[in-house]
Amino acid sequence: MSANSTPLASQTIVVPPAVLGSPGIYKVQLAGQVLVCRASTSPLLAKLDAGSFFPIEAGFVIPGPVSGFKAITLQNNNASPVVITLYAGELGINVIPNNYSKIFPTYSKGTDLTGATQLAAGAVAVFNGQDANNGAAGARKQITVQNCDANGNSVTVLGDNGVALAFLAAGSPPWTIEDAGSITVKNTSAGVVTRVIVGEVFYNA
Repeated sequence: MSANSTPLASQTIVVPPAVLGSPGIYKVQLAGQVLVCRASTSPLLAKLDAGSFFPIEAGFVIPGPVSGFKAITLQNNNASPVVITLYAGELGINVIPNNYSKIFPTYSKGTDLTGATQLAAGAVAVFNGQDANNGAAGARKQITVQNCDANGNSVTVLGDNGVALAFLAAGSPPWTIEDAGSITVKNTSAGVVTRVIVGEVFYNA
């Protein structure tokens, strides 16, 4: 298969923060022969399958073994969650940067709804599809929401028309949608939701 016809698999992941000295760990099933970090809000450590950890951050291209890899483990030693966008495929390392940088001109941003920003019963957090800290930013490409509440409380994700898009129980897998409109995360439980992690991927202007 030619370089131009070989697809790249991709995932945007929210890696949990370190807690009480223990790093946040996230394992993702993403197979290929080469790994590309398109965007990351902070540097992380990563390993391919059962290999050794190595540093990874936005712009890194990491060749894997000739036989390929099937899974990537990410380790976050930071105090805040990290949003990272990874691509994996069978393309040669010399052609990947040109292909992905032209097709996917994006960057990632993470929001940690915890502590002073945790969601009380009935409270909402609204994400309007634009990065308020980057006036030159274009529309949001996608958003990922993960309910990490410690008390078993749930949240509902609403679209810009108020229609429920997802119901996320505590501890459920991250939920992702490609949507440039307003997205609302609402605490639909009677108790406080102690932590929700939101990752957004924006197009560059």
